[in-house]
Amino acid sequence: MTQPKRLSQKDERSLVRRLKARDERALGELYDLLAPWVLGVAYRMLRDEDEAEEVVGDVFGQVWARIDQHDSRRGPLVPWMLSIARNRALDMLRRRSRWWRKAARWERHMRPN
Repeated sequence: MTQPKRLSQKDERSLVRRLKARDERALGELYDLLAPWVLGVAYRMLRDEDEAEEVVGDVFGQVWARIDQHDSRRGPLVPWMLSIARNRALDMLRRRSRWWRKAARWERHMRPN
């Protein structure tokens, strides 16, 4: 994987302003810049490429839907997005854990005595 590009404060302010104005090109630019970072966080946590890619889609969907909730006075865009990625990956790990517990219960139930 190539090294992700850094986002300057000026570029970030411009992207956030454009995202809030519902500029879809800004979302594409943000994706091109930050998807490798988001994918890296998700993959390190999940160790599953498909699930990590699903997290990437979730993160950018949430950014698009909730960009108005981002307050730059509380922090930059990148850490906000990476925290969303972390939370989505944790949700996926919890779902995975529940699935395995259910599968184990089903297996115990189906075993002949």
